Amino acid sequence: MIHGVGIDIVHNAQIKKSIEKYGARYLDKVFTPEEQAYCGARPDPVTHYAARFAAKESFIKACGPMLTREGQVFRNIEIALDDRGCPHVLLNGETARQIPFNEYRAHLSLTHDKMVSAAVTVIEKVQHGSA
Repeated sequence: MIHGVGIDIVHNAQIKKSIEKYGARYLDKVFTPEEQAYCGARPDPVTHYAARFAAKESFIKACGPMLTREGQVFRNIEIALDDRGCPHVLLNGETARQIPFNEYRAHLSLTHDKMVSAAVTVIEKVQHGSA
């Protein structure tokens, strides 16, 4: 059963501007150390940062009222890649406590080019065996 759907699009120039203006302070507020290592190793880090920013926003939108924006929500949502290179969501801190991932599954799709990055998240309520 679908719990929620979220979508977000980001102009890469906005993320680049924030990185140039605030540097590590911005990166540390929004991205986990693992995300920073991954994006920083790419030929064009900004597009990868922007795609992850869009993914976090789309995830928050898909969660709806299940997730409150207390604390450092962005830092508590990590966009990682599985063994096949497919993006998935890892939760930390207060965000992990708010969303019982044993009951929900997030499906995530990212895309980016030179100008924009976008993400779509579908959150599915997991159907356990019937009683």
